Amino acid sequence: MNAILARTALAHNQKYIGREIDVLVDSVEPAGDGLFANFGKSETFKTAKFLSAKEWVGQFAKVRVRGVTSWGLEGELV
Repeated sequence: MNAILARTALAHNQKYIGREIDVLVDSVEPAGDGLFANFGKSETFKTAKFLSAKEWVGQFAKVRVRGVTSWGLEGELV
């Protein structure tokens, strides 16, 4: 059952590649080289991650989706 859900979710998330989304950042982790991995939720409640030179916790960030997994989106600041 989980394998089916993972395939379905991945196919759905691939539709986000190339799109710009707004992400409300709710957590951050050091990523090395002076960068931070910022994590948050999109308007459609998708988990999103992006790297930045600053912490965005509590703020909205405009992110272009560059990659996806079954359970989330990865992108870059616009």
